[in-house]
Amino acid sequence: MLVKGPHKLERTSRRVRALYDSLWVFDTTAARHVWEHPWYPQYYIPIEAVKDGSVTKNDAVDKEGSAFLATLNGKKNSTDRVLVFEKGPLAGLIRFEFAALGLFHIRPSVRWEC
Repeated sequence: MLVKGPHKLERTSRRVRALYDSLWVFDTTAARHVWEHPWYPQYYIPIEAVKDGSVTKNDAVDKEGSAFLATLNGKKNSTDRVLVFEKGPLAGLIRFEFAALGLFHIRPSVRWEC
């Protein structure tokens, strides 16, 4: 992913939000679909959509500093199932392992009127 990039990268029209350890981590309509492999996408979240202070950057994944391991901090708990991308095609995005989040909610952001 750092060298060749994702198979595909697209904007999504969905509202995506997550609750972790009783704190809303993000609530955005600017998420991206990222195909890490050809079968199905993963949601990646823009850094600016994530609540300030909730993610702590840790060690770099590569020597160029393209991506960093990170920790999501809740009220009492934390998880290290987070990657922050700073260079390359995924720059400015965060990948959360959504199974580690307490509540992950997706819904259409477009309201259809007849």
